[in-house]
Amino acid sequence: MGLGRYVIQSSLRLTAVNPKSDQLNLTPIYLGFGHITVAYIATNFVNPTATSYFQGLLRNNSADYLAGVATWADSVRYMKWAQFTGPFHFIDAKDSPPSSCTVDYDRDCKKEGCVVSAIRNYTERLMDPQLRPWERAQAAKFVIHFLGDIHQPLHDEDVARGGN
Repeated sequence: MGLGRYVIQSSLRLTAVNPKSDQLNLTPIYLGFGHITVAYIATNFVNPTATSYFQGLLRNNSADYLAGVATWADSVRYMKWAQFTGPFHFIDAKDSPPSSCTVDYDRDCKKEGCVVSAIRNYTERLMDPQLRPWERAQAAKFVIHFLGDIHQPLHDEDVARGGN
């Protein structure tokens, strides 16, 4: 039994194709391609000082230092210690696309938090010299991931449970 074929769709969504019927399996297989791609692109826009800081903090001097941790927050979000981060991966904008595409922080961010509050919080932690290096590294991993999340359209709409 083979894996079949895969079709790459918009937003780097990978969808399985049943090799016997040639019908699309509409269940997407994300595999983190979106996050990894955003991280690779972002690497080209990071200034040398920030590159050095992140590479040292993440203990990775390769060109893949952002992409290597881009999916980390998704891999830990269901672990007991990180379950509180679930709401941080999206914001449910209660707007009316395509006539109105807006985010109102007070209206759309849940009391537990959202991707916007998480980016702010973990950026502050990332830059806090009072925190231990492993805590700043963890914050960096969250920031890298959440910056990818906020650029995924379904993570910013109240359409499909945050696209998560």
